[in-house]
Formats: sequence, C-alpha cells, structure tokens
Amino acid sequence: MSTDSPGRPVHETGVVWSLTLRDIVLLSLVAALVTVGTVLVHVPLHIPGKSGVVWIALLVVGRGLVRKPGAGLLMGLVAGVLVTLIGLGSESIFTWTRFASAGLVLDATTWAVGGDLTKPWAAALAGAAAHLAKLVTMTVVGLLLGLPATVMAVGLGLAATTHAVFGAVGGLLGALVLRELRRVPGLMDRP
Repeated sequence: MSTDSPGRPVHETGVVWSLTLRDIVLLSLVAALVTVGTVLVHVPLHIPGKSGVVWIALLVVGRGLVRKPGAGLLMGLVAGVLVTLIGLGSESIFTWTRFASAGLVLDATTWAVGGDLTKPWAAALAGAAAHLAKLVTMTVVGLLLGLPATVMAVGLGLAATTHAVFGAVGGLLGALVLRELRRVPGLMDRP
C-alpha cells in the first residue's frame, strides 16, 4: 500500500466487488451529480467537449474519494444509464457507453499515475484521457450505427484537441476539490 501524503494510505487494493455500501452510495451520488451537471450546466461556448469541464471534474472527485479499482467504471455506468433513461442522449440507446468508457479509462489512468488524483498533473492527465475515451466511444458507436466515416472525420482533430483540453481542465478542477475535501475529517481517509 502506498501513501499519497504522510500517513494517508492510498486504497488501491481489491476490485469493484470490494466496494463498501458507503462507497456505492457515494459513487451513485456523484454519478447522479454527473447527470444533473450534464443537464443543468451549459457552458456558453460553441466548442466540442466543453461539458467535460463539469462532468469530468465530478468523475475525478468521485474516483478520488473512492480509491478502489472499478470505482470510475461504476460511476460511469450509473451516470450513463441515468443519462440514457432520462433521454439526454438522443443519439441512440448506446449513450451510456460514453460515460462507461470514460469511467473505465479514468480507472486505468488513475492506476497508471499512482492513484493520487489530488496531484494536479495526475488529475489533468486522467481527466484528459477519460474525456478522449468518451470521444473515441462516440466515434466507434457512430461507425457501428452506420454513420458515414467522412462526416465523422470532419473536425475530429479539433474535437480531440478540445476534448483533451476540457478534460484536463475538468481533472484540474477535480484535484482542487479533492484537496479541499481532504480537510473534511473522516471523508478521505476511510478504506
């Protein structure tokens, strides 16, 4: 077990099956906030990926609070199912895959950077990777549904760049929130 600061263990052991009831409730609440953030928060920019600033930040916060493998995937699945059921993803019934892939990549990237999402560089990298995973998933689903590849390829370079930037900004915001939540007694230091 490694530490993210003196005396604070990073709980990266176990699998998604080792989640406690507290973990599941916390992840479900954050997933619901991701859904609400997707609905209510509209950044007045006409740039692809701008919403990632909000929902990627929330995923990073949730994954930072529950430092167990599979936590990101569970949040992504719950958020994706909620978004799909509410009808926010009007493109197809596969809208849930965008959030699930972002959560999965968030888990993998968090593991790769050592598990500490309070470090700004680690959270920015994890946020950028998770948001790019959403873009890749959208592209793959579009191709599987028969959308013309030429239509999808137009602007994909710009979209990838903006998704990475907005995801990194969301990750940075998540790291800042996690640093403040670290001050709440009993919240971050529980297994």
